[in-house]
Amino acid sequence: YVVHNHGYKRRHISAIARVYYLFYFSRSVQLAIKVIMRIVIRIVEVLFLLIVVVTTYSFFAHAIFFDSAEDDLVTHNIFDAWINFYIYMTTANSPDVMVPIYTEEAWTSVYFISYSLLTTFVLLPLLLAVTYQQYQILMKKQMRHIVISERKQVLLAYACLDPTDQKFITIETWRDFCKALKPTQKTERSNTLFRVLNRSETGKMTLKEFTSVLSVLRLKIYRERKEK
Repeated sequence: YVVHNHGYKRRHISAIARVYYLFYFSRSVQLAIKVIMRIVIRIVEVLFLLIVVVTTYSFFAHAIFFDSAEDDLVTHNIFDAWINFYIYMTTANSPDVMVPIYTEEAWTSVYFISYSLLTTFVLLPLLLAVTYQQYQILMKKQMRHIVISERKQVLLAYACLDPTDQKFITIETWRDFCKALKPTQKTERSNTLFRVLNRSETGKMTLKEFTSVLSVLRLKIYRERKEK
């Protein structure tokens, strides 16, 4: 939708509204955000180790190569050294950081190569592996919790539909149940859903058959047009 500003300018905020409704109504997005927030807590140790390594290497590089006049990327100040070593971890500025100092002392390549091996090939893959593992574990826990909660709700609904404990639900009770869930739903659709659930074709829906009600209610029934 569009908001008028003093009658002269129009600002489109539909994109912002779509993002808001996506986060507000999408259960999967909310679940993913919760899992990501919990993952951040779980990987703090690896992140801390990575920051310590970057800080240590940048500090000693600034101290050792301070007298070098060739490399301002490391010797200018400790903050620039930290930033450049952090970027060097991703190989984005490699070998720009190493080459100026390497031209003066060839042995300095060992310092930078060891840093690359430790961060790029050890710590970053470790961080990725821990993140993926924790995400997988937390998602399984969340999905298990959702499934258990849905099953409890199904059992409670069945108990309400069968108060006399007859061990079955008739089609009339099922129609009333569908009507309460969706007043505009047609009787034909309710009968179709009942036949889908009632696999025994006895006209009496048991608890075992009723447990699939959540997936069946999501089905979209289409009428097939007969060829004339």
